Amino acid sequence: MQIRKRGKRTEFLRATYNKETQSSPAKLVGSQESFLHHLESGLAEKMKLESHELEQIEAYFAEKKETHNAVMSKMAVRDVVPSIKEATNAIASGQEVKEDQAIAMYQAMDELAKQLKRSSFPKSVVLPKKRKNVSLPSDDRQSDAFAKSG
Repeated sequence: MQIRKRGKRTEFLRATYNKETQSSPAKLVGSQESFLHHLESGLAEKMKLESHELEQIEAYFAEKKETHNAVMSKMAVRDVVPSIKEATNAIASGQEVKEDQAIAMYQAMDELAKQLKRSSFPKSVVLPKKRKNVSLPSDDRQSDAFAKSG
C-alpha cells in the first residue's frame, strides 16, 4: 500500500505485480481529505483492505498525528507571549472577564511558571530584579542624526 498526499487529498494506492509486463503498476483504490487524522468511515470496506494494509494506514496516521502534535507544541510556545499581551491589552481596555475565566488564567499562569522553573528558567535567573528610580547612564558618544552640524 502506497500513501501519498496530492493537493488537498490523501490517496491510497495498491501495487500488484504483473508477470507479463514484469512491472508493478500502482492503482488508486481510495482517497480522502488530507486534513483527517484517521481513515474515513466506510472507506476501509470500500477499498477492501487486507490486515497488513490497514496496519500500514494506521501507522501512517499515527506518524501524522505525532508530527502534528509536535508542530502544535512548538507553535504554542512560540505564540504564548503575543497571546498574553493581547489578553492584557483587552482586559486593560475594558474587556469583561468572568470569575471562572480569571481563575483559569491564574491557574494557567501558575502552571506555566512551574514548568519554566522545572526547565531551568526560574524567574530570578531570567529576569533581573526591578529597581526603583534608577536612571540609565547617558552616553555622550551618541549624536543626533538629524541635528544640523555647524
